[in-house]
Amino acid sequence: MDPALAKLTQYIEQQAQTEAEGILQQAQAEASRRLAAARQQQAEWLQQQQDLLLRRFRLAAAEQQRQLEQQQLRQPAGLARQLADELFALAEQQLAALPAQSFQTFFLRSLRQLPAAGVYCLQLGQASADQLPESLPAQLLQSARQAGYHLQLTPETLPRQGGFLLQQPPVTYSFLFSDLLADLKKQLLPELLPLLLGGEALNA
Repeated sequence: MDPALAKLTQYIEQQAQTEAEGILQQAQAEASRRLAAARQQQAEWLQQQQDLLLRRFRLAAAEQQRQLEQQQLRQPAGLARQLADELFALAEQQLAALPAQSFQTFFLRSLRQLPAAGVYCLQLGQASADQLPESLPAQLLQSARQAGYHLQLTPETLPRQGGFLLQQPPVTYSFLFSDLLADLKKQLLPELLPLLLGGEALNA
């Protein structure tokens, strides 16, 4: 090969490699930015849900306290805990009754917390599946593919559960409403019980 042509070929190859490396770096930076933005969006949404539930609990506790004052009754700590359990059970029922669009939004935001690689098995909770259109599972799988995730739908639903599980054995990611509310209950119970007891310190 002519030396001048060889040098020109080598120069072109070097420029192409440099350009490819630049494109790869830009793609990696963009992927990191999108992942950080998705995580921030999910954190903000979870905080909004926690704030909404806390407001509901405070309103219910205030109404309960008003009734206690009218009847001049004082509830023991055991009954206060029972009332708190009832409030969380009601919240779980309300979440299980989410309309299709709200459930799909929750699904996609939860999905973005996962690594993109690999195949996941999707298992719906029966309480949610019974409330949603029959076409929604297929829509969820399609939305997941468009977002870059590969899901397989498990035919069996989880009895008496709302929300869903994503499984990639041996790891299971729980987005069941019962599990999410259980975590929230641990955080809010110390604040909620005094409200139900009229602000008094608990001895039990």
